Amino acid sequence: MRKFLVAMLVAVFMAVGGGVALGAEVGTLTIVSDTRMKIPGGSRAVRVIEWDWLSHTTGACSDTADVVYNVTGTVIGLHSIPETAGTIPSDNYDVVINDAQGCDILNGAGTDLNQTLTSVECYRFPADYLNTGPIFIVDQDLTLVVSNGGSTKGGVIRLYILLP
Repeated sequence: MRKFLVAMLVAVFMAVGGGVALGAEVGTLTIVSDTRMKIPGGSRAVRVIEWDWLSHTTGACSDTADVVYNVTGTVIGLHSIPETAGTIPSDNYDVVINDAQGCDILNGAGTDLNQTLTSVECYRFPADYLNTGPIFIVDQDLTLVVSNGGSTKGGVIRLYILLP
């Protein structure tokens, strides 16, 4: 009986483990930097998190292994920098930054990004995007998800968070 139970546990473990491994990554996502910058003339700092992404052939990019941990502050900006030439993303691609509960901390401000605008023109303020007021994050783990990017297309996403 004991051998049967052990064999069953091993079979369940292998089935669950195999299922998780098959769908763990889509596209390539790398945290390029996670820095803190002092605001000139001020006493507060801004945390700048930068991801480099390259979509899968499905046009999506997400990787639960590239998580930014323990983020606290107020979301003040999103800076999207699309690639150029052969890896330029599809027009109106979407960026979502999820917290640990799966909520988009950008509150929709990362939708329908333009593929050809220069990085300065893609700068957005999520707090003003839907006139919902400031977006506060308290001790959250963040993950980036890109969709509708096109087959093997890419770019850089920068998130700006005003620290408490």
